Amino acid sequence: MKKKNKKLEVRKPNQEVRLASNVYIILIISFYSMIGIMTLCSLMLLIGIIAFKTNNLPLFSQIKTVISTIMIIIVLMFLILYPIKNTIEPETKLEKDAFIFALNRLGLKSKCELEKLNGIIHNLKRDRLHFSSESDLYRIYLLLENGQMVDYLISLRDLKQLIKIGQKVKIRNSNLKLPISGWCSDHLSISVIDEEGKTFYKFESYEPFNNKTKLKGRKIVG
Repeated sequence: MKKKNKKLEVRKPNQEVRLASNVYIILIISFYSMIGIMTLCSLMLLIGIIAFKTNNLPLFSQIKTVISTIMIIIVLMFLILYPIKNTIEPETKLEKDAFIFALNRLGLKSKCELEKLNGIIHNLKRDRLHFSSESDLYRIYLLLENGQMVDYLISLRDLKQLIKIGQKVKIRNSNLKLPISGWCSDHLSISVIDEEGKTFYKFESYEPFNNKTKLKGRKIVG
């Protein structure tokens, strides 16, 4: 099940989020300003080349000159704008909240997509790819109802005996499509279901998700 075009808001943003949002506002305005300035300069340059530099050239040479100029302009725009895009892309929950708050202040829209899936725990393996002092890091492999296999980094602590292969799980995954930066995770949760069909343990994270993000677990009481 998916929901789209949900309005995103940061409830009661703290001072840290408000301050960080000011930085994002500057970056967002700079990004769109650079697009406008570079587009205008590119058009002026292209018109100048067409008007003054290609009059005495054969048609094929004129076409080659214009195409080459357009390619150079595209490469220059990429080299200038891509670093700004990477700077804007949120990597922590604080940055994500600050970015959303900045978008709200600027009146820009973002998109939220919610996905719910069922599956089972297919495998559990101790994770050895991340250098960490933690000895409880595992990678959990889930076989979803659509046949897809996904894996996440989790912390089991002393609860490894509670989480077993074959147990049913419910995944709730909400993703944000933010202007400039693109898609990032808003909230991911994996609910482990007992024999009575109730959630007894949950792994979740509010960080912008990547393969290195550890999902924190908690036991559900009652």
